[in-house]
Amino acid sequence: MQLSHLLFFIIAVPDCEYGSDGTFLFADSGMVEMPSVEDVANIAVISAKTFELLVQDDPYVAMLSYSTKGSAHSKLTEATIASTKLAQELAPDIPIDGELQVDAAIVPKVAASKAPGSPVAGKANVFIFPDLNAGNIAYKIAQRLAKPKLMALLLRDLPSQLMTCPEAAATKTLSVLLQLHAFRPRHRTNNLKRFYIYKHFRKLFIDFHI
Repeated sequence: MQLSHLLFFIIAVPDCEYGSDGTFLFADSGMVEMPSVEDVANIAVISAKTFELLVQDDPYVAMLSYSTKGSAHSKLTEATIASTKLAQELAPDIPIDGELQVDAAIVPKVAASKAPGSPVAGKANVFIFPDLNAGNIAYKIAQRLAKPKLMALLLRDLPSQLMTCPEAAATKTLSVLLQLHAFRPRHRTNNLKRFYIYKHFRKLFIDFHI
């Protein structure tokens, strides 16, 4: 089945030492129920380029799993490993690594123990989930427990030839569906990035007449 739509979840968590000053992108969070190995690889590349475009920071992409670097073995972990290898081939210039558990992906001390030498572990800001179950559950947990200052759902129509031109999706946002929660920062410190995201999303509305 052709991957035609993708739902990103972008969250900005106040006073968070992880990610990009507390900013993360989750994918896929609401569209692709049972993605293939190729789907997950494409989701990873498109998500990385979207993160870079909107957040204006370097993406570090974690291919998430219940296993880190072979700590468990199953068909599920093998699929994540295969998706990781394909994503790395599609975008060799982007730091993409897996399979990684969430703690290894974002906590430097855990990363040093579980995934030494990983270019992503300990500093991931883009989370790629193996299926919709994982992605949607994680998004809902973050929404309710992380007390974010900004949350956004971004629905994107994707170009038809993803495997040959994945970078096209980074500038081909044809359809945007946003849920921007009230964002009124109480302090100026560390809020510039979240302001940028908010303003950029508003610009997308104007540019694409949504």
